[in-house]
Amino acid sequence: ALASVAGSSIKVLEELGERSEEFEWAVIIHVPGFDRPLAVWTEPARQMSDEELQVSGGVRCSWVVGIEGVLEPSDPLRDYTGLMRLLLRSLPDAPAVLDVSTNRWTSRPSLEAMFERKEVEPPADLLWVVEARRRADAEESGCWMRTRGLARCGRPELEMLGVPGRQADTAAEVLSGMAAMLFEAEPPDPGVPWQIGHG
Repeated sequence: ALASVAGSSIKVLEELGERSEEFEWAVIIHVPGFDRPLAVWTEPARQMSDEELQVSGGVRCSWVVGIEGVLEPSDPLRDYTGLMRLLLRSLPDAPAVLDVSTNRWTSRPSLEAMFERKEVEPPADLLWVVEARRRADAEESGCWMRTRGLARCGRPELEMLGVPGRQADTAAEVLSGMAAMLFEAEPPDPGVPWQIGHG
């Protein structure tokens, strides 16, 4: 399936281990257009939650196909976009994709809308999410806000501690704005103000 999209010059660099209960097969391959090797494997699907079933259009999958690669820090969105397009074109029946780094499920129609047109670059914030960890007493102890996904892009993950629950949405906007700025310039030294917007 990958060769039908990327061309017959895909090279299998290594086969990983024997067939087991954890995976049917796994290989390291080189695909034209990617500077670094990709790991590809299949494994039995685990039980899907109601939320995952909703994203997949109610389709219960028997198998998962995984593709993993290292994103080039100088342009991680290019590599991520290339991986997603390769995946979508190679597996036309896949109902949804789970981005493991962000733990974000996306339905196939949504992915096709984002990645179908080559002349349109998807938004950079696909590379990360901002999540809040709340305790029952969040108003007193505050929330732990953090990003997920920046590390794979060669950037530091960001976090805020003790965010009052009522200000979690604003904190998420601030963290996401800071994350976007990490792709434009180096962060300032500790103690140096970093303006991310007005007001």
